Amino acid sequence: MTQNSIEVIKYISQDTSELSITDISNIIIAFCTLLLTGYIFIYQKNKDKESNRATAELNNQNLKLQWFKDLIIQPHLEILNKTFNNLLEHPSLNVSPNSPDYQLKTENYIKFTKTELFTLRKNFVSLFLTVNNQLYSNAISLIDSHIDEITKKLIDEMSDLGTDSLNEDILIKRVISARNAMIKLIYSFNGK
Repeated sequence: MTQNSIEVIKYISQDTSELSITDISNIIIAFCTLLLTGYIFIYQKNKDKESNRATAELNNQNLKLQWFKDLIIQPHLEILNKTFNNLLEHPSLNVSPNSPDYQLKTENYIKFTKTELFTLRKNFVSLFLTVNNQLYSNAISLIDSHIDEITKKLIDEMSDLGTDSLNEDILIKRVISARNAMIKLIYSFNGK
């Protein structure tokens, strides 16, 4: 090799072996910056995936609620109102326990209540199965408990004829309570 080549090689090797503290700190800072940038990129990408998943879930929930409202609630709300209005306006409600036909009218009201609520179950509540099993189960439980409460109260009243009319006292409050509970159940459904 020539003398010039050897001197260049010595100069290059001398230059790289003598890194200053500034050069080392710049390399460390650049490396840390690179690591931090990579971490932020991966973290943000995962966060975006999670956010997109949550947004898609929320959109699906909103769509489900809209379909529930448009296809089930609005077209069939009249059935709900009609059922409970029929229960409130039934002529047997105005019979005094001291009346001779009280037992017959009470039995008729129990049958009428069961028929009306069965119709509500068949024409309205059964549609809840297409949306949510838990909503359906809750609505069925509500209807069944309402029938049980009315039946139990009327049977209890038939055995104790010394009370006033059931109209204001028991049945109307129970019917209104059941209607309000059903409406609350429907409107508390959140699409999940």
